[in-house]
Order: sequence, then C-alpha cells, then structure tokens
Amino acid sequence: MNEPIDLITSQENPRIKAARKLHTRKGRIAAGALLVEGVRLLGDAWRSGIRPEIVFYAPEMLGSDEGNALLASLQEAGCACFGCAPAVFAALAETVTPQGIAAVLPLPALPMPPQPTLILILDGIGDPGNAGTLIRSAEAAGADAVIVGPGTVDPFNDKVVRAGMGAHFRLPLRRCAG
Repeated sequence: MNEPIDLITSQENPRIKAARKLHTRKGRIAAGALLVEGVRLLGDAWRSGIRPEIVFYAPEMLGSDEGNALLASLQEAGCACFGCAPAVFAALAETVTPQGIAAVLPLPALPMPPQPTLILILDGIGDPGNAGTLIRSAEAAGADAVIVGPGTVDPFNDKVVRAGMGAHFRLPLRRCAG
C-alpha cells in the first residue's frame, strides 16, 4: 500500500478547499481545471497524456491492485500526491461510493482537427448523464469533435465526465455562445 508521508486530516486544508471548488462550473472555469474521481477515469486521463496537477487518495479506500498501481505510477512520475483521511476524502468526492483516488486535471483543450468530417452538436441537453453518454457515443462512432451549445449542461460537470467514461480526454470539446 502507498502510505502517505503527510496525511490531510482536515476538510479546511487549502488544497481540499480548492479542489472542492471544482465541483462548480464557476470554479472549473476560474481554475482552468476539473476534479475527476475513480481509478478508471483517472487512469484514462493519465493514459491519454494528461498529467494531474494534484492527486488525492485515501489509503484505506484504495483497495484494488489497479488503483494502487495507478497511484504508484503517478508517484513515480513525480505527480503531487497527497494522502487523505477517509472522512476528508469522502467530503471531497461527489460519488456515493468513492474509490479512494481523485485528481485535479487541467481542463482538456485538444486541438480541433483541420477538416472534421463528423461533429456532434449538443444543444439544450440538460441532463448530465445524457450529455456524458452522448459524448462517449460520439467517440465510439468516430466523431472528430463535440460542440456544446447554449442551454446544455457544462461538459466538465462531474456527472457528465463520469458518464463520458474518458471520452473527454480523447475528443475535442468546444463550447459555443448562444
């Protein structure tokens, strides 16, 4: 197990407070970052070449071999990794059953292809789960990009990113004004 040198034991820790602000669109835009949770989602981001700005983990909650291997890989790469008491991690997490690892990532800004042939346009999609599923489906269908129109939920909302299952890290996403 990856035992932390310093354990964050307070929800008032400045790093935890800053990461919690990323649960809001305003916080994500101000920081230019998002918070992702879970072994699979963080692993997808890492394999897509996105380096976490900071990683939080709860040693008692990070029980899988895959999770421990991911954490070891992040630590070996020199990522800033901080252990958290379970109660602190639970306060940081948005999921009902946290997997014990979360990270602050820069907002993905993948380049648009020069001549896209298939683009998904999301217009007026208010349900985060539906938006994430559509983004994931666009990637599976070979879309070159996703354009998010007005009235559509923030594409980097926690639930949208979870439902997108890593597509956000491989598919260019752009917002357009109304």
